[in-house]
Amino acid sequence: MAVASPERRQTTLLDRALDLSHLNWEVAAFVGLVLLSVLAHFYALDRMALHHDESIHAWMSWKFFTGNGGFTCAGGRTSATYCYDPVYHGPSLYVLTLLSYFLFGDGDWQARVPQAVAGIGLVASCWMLRPYLGTRGALLAAALMAFTPSLLYYTRFARHDGLMVLWTLWIVIGFFRYLDTGAPAFLYLLAVGRGLGLRPPARSRSLLHF
Repeated sequence: MAVASPERRQTTLLDRALDLSHLNWEVAAFVGLVLLSVLAHFYALDRMALHHDESIHAWMSWKFFTGNGGFTCAGGRTSATYCYDPVYHGPSLYVLTLLSYFLFGDGDWQARVPQAVAGIGLVASCWMLRPYLGTRGALLAAALMAFTPSLLYYTRFARHDGLMVLWTLWIVIGFFRYLDTGAPAFLYLLAVGRGLGLRPPARSRSLLHF
């Protein structure tokens, strides 16, 4: 007589025991730095009025977002969508600010969100520097990225600077880590940094990448 085997219950993610064996003080310290960086970059982000340069980018991004155009192209013609003019920045700066307006509405805080996220990304990216700096060196680099006054200022400022620093760091990390490991993920990181920098958010500053 055949005996029916009990039906095997499928294990779900919530059924698994929480594994904290990979956590240590270095990971905890790094996560803490990233969380402090989030606070430092987003706290009172709109307390100060927009600087003149910020207001230009915020205004042009708002017109881009609302479909009212306003971009002056090289040669003097105007466009309802983005077109490049070496006097101004773009397109990355305007596209990311437009995305912020789309997700969070328009305002001074929203105009500075892309730079704040870039500043947090700088801190998080330092984790990939451990093979060269060691864990403690990477933690020190992350702390400097998070709290150096000039860097903190420009990653709370609606201009190109914080974005370019992040993308340049990605290019450097991606290049050397790919040479060392051959891992495709680092080649993709290099490509993303180079791709965003190739469409310069800041006049001809992307030439510095070469």
